[in-house]
Amino acid sequence: SSGPAFVIGISQPGPDGSGAVPTTVYFVARDDEFRTIDCLAPTAADDDWLSVVETWEWLAPESDGTSASTDMTGISTAGRVDVPEQGYSLVAPADWISVHPTAGDADWIVENLQGIDPELASLVESALGASTDFSLLTFGALDAETGFRENCNVIDYPSQGQSLGSLLAQEAAAVEDLDRLASGAETTVLEIAGGDVGRLDYWLEFPQFQTAHAAYYFVEDATVHLLTCTGVVRPEDDWASIAKTWEWLADPAA
Repeated sequence: SSGPAFVIGISQPGPDGSGAVPTTVYFVARDDEFRTIDCLAPTAADDDWLSVVETWEWLAPESDGTSASTDMTGISTAGRVDVPEQGYSLVAPADWISVHPTAGDADWIVENLQGIDPELASLVESALGASTDFSLLTFGALDAETGFRENCNVIDYPSQGQSLGSLLAQEAAAVEDLDRLASGAETTVLEIAGGDVGRLDYWLEFPQFQTAHAAYYFVEDATVHLLTCTGVVRPEDDWASIAKTWEWLADPAA
């Protein structure tokens, strides 16, 4: 438990009014409140029940409108996120925040994020308000120099039935037509999650900085799952360490 705890050892009459029952009373304090924990038994515990009291944890207060609610449906502070609606899971880096839009109401998610990171809440609100069909958004820390956040997001859209090679060629051609293209539009095919996955790498030019992009194309039946990774610095592995955590979830009906 965080915070001070005080203990008093006493004896008190047993239930039938006779004898003496060893009792240890713990007082656990936090700010302007405290709780008492009474521990008693016919025979005192060797550690005076300390092993029980040490499991005490103070829970976060409920939201008062200025901090995040204890119900964080749709928000994860790193780790694996399952997206059963689209049949996959992905693991975000340890210090990132993940948003799973289809796990909760968008307004509720943004409200909760306000208490964690108001700037990120505004960014997510804009993303969820757009027409893009995101099933997962993940964000790293804010870059102090550029004001940009490294991120990897998943967009899902219907496949046109073309091969992976044809899809990559089509997407590379679209990137090459971008006015802000600085360099790249290079394609690679990797094996991830037991199948071939296409990757498209490029850089975009902005007034104050450039952004590195790696787009991973996971194709399943009639759906393309596009994992887009963006940052002001391109990692040596082109975010493959994140892409390689992709797993296809088992079909519960199978």
